[in-house]
Amino acid sequence: MPEHILDTRFGQIRYHHDAVLNFTEGLYGYETLKQFLLWEDKAYHPFKWLISLERSDFMVPVINPQLFVEGYQPQVSGLEKWKGLLVVVTIGESKQDVTANLRAPILILEESKLAKQVILADVGYSLKHPVILK
Repeated sequence: MPEHILDTRFGQIRYHHDAVLNFTEGLYGYETLKQFLLWEDKAYHPFKWLISLERSDFMVPVINPQLFVEGYQPQVSGLEKWKGLLVVVTIGESKQDVTANLRAPILILEESKLAKQVILADVGYSLKHPVILK
């Protein structure tokens, strides 16, 4: 399988096409961007980055919500078929200003690399939940 190179603010990132996540509806607010690389680097662990292949200057930090919210189980129809669960992170001025949007999780089908972001009807989850790692 041929390797591709993506130029980003992190430098050049090498990836294979089978690592690309396909968002059929894009991310909310960025519906035209459909293909993303889920990139991780030890320097940013446990955070990962969704980097747009259509616009490599557009990247979004994400994290597994179960690392900081015990029992996070969004009510999404067919959730059991989705194997990956991420939430978008907002990084502020200090560690205390790092929050996650629990109301719009990203679901991933690992085998097919399909992904979608959903907006939950449950207002019990915050748009700016503090990220305090266990």
